[in-house]
Amino acid sequence: MRSKVHLLKQLREDECWKVFVNHALKDGDIELNDELKEIGRRIFEKCKGLPLALKTIGCLLRTKSSILDWKSILESEIWELPKEDNEIITVLVLSYRYLPSHLKRCFAYCALFPQDYEFAHNKLYI
Repeated sequence: MRSKVHLLKQLREDECWKVFVNHALKDGDIELNDELKEIGRRIFEKCKGLPLALKTIGCLLRTKSSILDWKSILESEIWELPKEDNEIITVLVLSYRYLPSHLKRCFAYCALFPQDYEFAHNKLYI
């Protein structure tokens, strides 16, 4: 069976910002004051318009409500790692660093399987 390939256009900047903000804010629990908005914009720029990166970092920031937490993410040395084949790897490494330990174990288990491995949902146990 062949899969169809769908070529996607890159999101416009305003659409990317919406993805980021929708994932970074907890249903309006925190508001983006001027300082938080500026830090968010700088983080947003580092994601280079990649929707998965924006969603991943947004979800990470959702758990961080202080300006110091957001600055810590912005100033992380991980952004400076060499970018091999894909810039999204940097964002994923950064989000992995902040995963709870039980999820890191799950991630490590899944990493044992080759890329594009198809899991049978009835063989996965929680």
